[in-house]
Amino acid sequence: MAFLASPASHISKVAHVLALTAAILVIVWVVHYGGGANLNSVNADLIFNVHPLVMTLCFIIVTGEAIMAYKTIPSRKSVQKRAHMMLQLLALGLGILGVYAAFKYHRESQVPNMYSLHSWLGICTISLFALQPNQRESTAYIVENCSE
Repeated sequence: MAFLASPASHISKVAHVLALTAAILVIVWVVHYGGGANLNSVNADLIFNVHPLVMTLCFIIVTGEAIMAYKTIPSRKSVQKRAHMMLQLLALGLGILGVYAAFKYHRESQVPNMYSLHSWLGICTISLFALQPNQRESTAYIVENCSE
């Protein structure tokens, strides 16, 4: 129970509150002001709304949880490492879905792809995120353990 009294637990509580606040604000923006989010809609605006929603979940919520996994999960290091790895892989999958939503929106609304600095920085970010040594180790770990 010494874990609960550590200074990291106070910081993680603040981080959780801030992440939850960001998620709520994005959900309210998408649902109330954007009309919702639907990847399979004929309305291109609803397709676009998937992008900020998924990217917020990916990089703010899931990646934040992965970063804090070593301090917030009171268990053995191997369990913490496995949780961190799975959260990072989930974040990568959500990030790829968010990029897909942006490209689909551009295709549906006849907007050229990769025309803004935001687009280029986003592709660089998701590419570097995927190329992290942790991602390569995670894939090797999964392959190794699934083959047994």
